[in-house]
Amino acid sequence: MTEPVLHAALEKFIAQPDASAVGLLLGAASTFVIKHACSWQRSGLTFADRCREILSEMFLILREHVDTSRTAHPKGVLAYLTLRLRRLTRPHASKAVPFGLSEDLPDIGRIAFTPGRLQLVDELVSSVRTALATDDREVVRQLEFLFLHISPDLAGASRFLARSAGDDPDRRLEADKKRHQAFNRTLRVRFDDLVSGDWRDTTDWSGGERSHLAWRIISFSATEAGELGEIAHRSLEAWRDVSEPFMNEDIVTDNLPDRFSKLKLVDMGLTCLQRQYAPVCAPDKRGSNIRTQIPVPTIELPEIKQSLPIAPKQYALAEEAVSYGPTPEEDILMMLVAPTHSLVNSDTFKINDSEADWHSTPGINDSHHIKSSSGTAIENKDEQQFNQAVYSRLYAEAAHDVAKWWLTLTFTRSKEDQR
Repeated sequence: MTEPVLHAALEKFIAQPDASAVGLLLGAASTFVIKHACSWQRSGLTFADRCREILSEMFLILREHVDTSRTAHPKGVLAYLTLRLRRLTRPHASKAVPFGLSEDLPDIGRIAFTPGRLQLVDELVSSVRTALATDDREVVRQLEFLFLHISPDLAGASRFLARSAGDDPDRRLEADKKRHQAFNRTLRVRFDDLVSGDWRDTTDWSGGERSHLAWRIISFSATEAGELGEIAHRSLEAWRDVSEPFMNEDIVTDNLPDRFSKLKLVDMGLTCLQRQYAPVCAPDKRGSNIRTQIPVPTIELPEIKQSLPIAPKQYALAEEAVSYGPTPEEDILMMLVAPTHSLVNSDTFKINDSEADWHSTPGINDSHHIKSSSGTAIENKDEQQFNQAVYSRLYAEAAHDVAKWWLTLTFTRSKEDQR
């Protein structure tokens, strides 16, 4: 399908995401998705599984990142989808794989998402954003912004900030370790109040679900990116792709119309998040500062989720900072944005060579070139057309599964919202 057809399908889906719009979008997105599936290297997934994960991620992005209350141009939506899906498919082998989300945790299983799990994802993302935006200490906000949005390398982020501030790197690192522990305890307290479930349940999710959760936290949503500005958003994305992002304070990239220093980008990103998630200070009539809450998007949660057990509050905000060293406390942030850090039961979703059928299914050999059954590059146009037909058939199988999952998901959500 041509891009105008896909633009029209996206516009219809954003305006009214009903069953007819879903079918139209799935039909129009075939060429778009097949192209991304062919470029998905080292995935260990069959071609149909690649299409299934890309399609399900596309619908999840549209659900969570596109504001249907505002006019969104389909070209802008498609550009945003392309950027987000490139984070998943990582088409360039020379690029660093951000946050360790690939090799040990297969990106498969997104259609296992239920309305309850998606509600938990929404709450977790909102809680992390709010904790970051409302922390009273600038040094903590800068440190955790780098940890969450650039790379979960605490020592590297600390050294980067120490150079920028002219601090002693070793002394700064010891202080930042304690700050990071304190921020984790703050998150534990916030997570105790989650209504949709226990955050620890995410460790039993599939690799695809955890990958989606991680990228929800790592990436800026469409609304956040719009608030930040296109140039700054692209600069942050480019910074994240650097193999050693904290080596120096050089300009992030030279091929953009405007250039930002790395520290400037951090400040811009934090300001953007504070405008959406943090209360602002306004002087009262006596001249002192009072807290006023700015409007932020709220998450509507079904009443049935209220019956879920709430974890006991075993950590207090006033708890005294402990010295850094071996500790039984989990690093919550690391577990959320770098799932391979924690012990995950992913055996159910593990793909071995026989299951992936590397040689019999076109496009499974992780090559940019379509291969024939003999392993040689295809030169015959008829054989190319044959493989395109196979791609289309496998895409149709994946599209059928995703349509069934998505319509069941949205139907269940609408029924719960009516209660």
